[in-house]
Amino acid sequence: MDLTYFAYISGVASLLGFMLQVFDVFPTHADIRKSLFLLALGIFIGTIFNAMDASEIEVTFKASGYVILVSVLLLITIIALIAGAMMEDKERRGELFAVSGVSSFIFMLVLIFGYIFSSISSSVDSENVEKSRLTTNELLLLADSAMAQGDYEREIMHLETLKNRFYIEDIRRKKLEERIGQAKDKQIK
Repeated sequence: MDLTYFAYISGVASLLGFMLQVFDVFPTHADIRKSLFLLALGIFIGTIFNAMDASEIEVTFKASGYVILVSVLLLITIIALIAGAMMEDKERRGELFAVSGVSSFIFMLVLIFGYIFSSISSSVDSENVEKSRLTTNELLLLADSAMAQGDYEREIMHLETLKNRFYIEDIRRKKLEERIGQAKDKQIK
C-alpha cells in the first residue's frame, strides 16, 4: 500500500493542529484540540518511520485444538468475572468468582504445559526443517568435512539424514549404510 498520500494528509493535519494550538483557537475545547493534535502528529511521525523502513509485519492465525482450548478457558474466566462483578447476590457472586478462579488456574496450567510441549516439538521440527533445506551434495560435503576433522558422530548424523531421504531399494542408500558402518568403526578406534 502506498502511504504517500496518507503521509501528506497527516502532515497537513499535524500542521493545522499545531497552528490551532499556537493561536489557541477554540479555547473551550482545548483538551480535545490537544488530543487531536497529538493523534495527528503521532500518525504523521508513524508514516514517516514507515516510509524509512518499509518492512512488513504479517500476522497469521492458525486455529488448532490448543488455541481453541486456551480461548475457551479465557472466555469462561472473563465471563465469570464480569458476571460476578455485576451480580448483587453475594452468594452467587462468590460462586462466580470461584468459577473464574478455577478456570484461571486451569488456564495457567494449559499455558504452561502447552508451552513446554510446543517448545520441545518446535526444536525437533526446526532441526528437521533445516536439514530438509540442504541438498544431497551439501549433506555429502558436510559429512566429508566432518570426516576430515575426525568428527565421526557428526558425519554419521549427516549420512543418516541423507540415507533417510532415499527409498529402501535405492542403491545410494546401501552405499550410505556402508559408509555409516565405516564411520562407526573409525569412531571406536
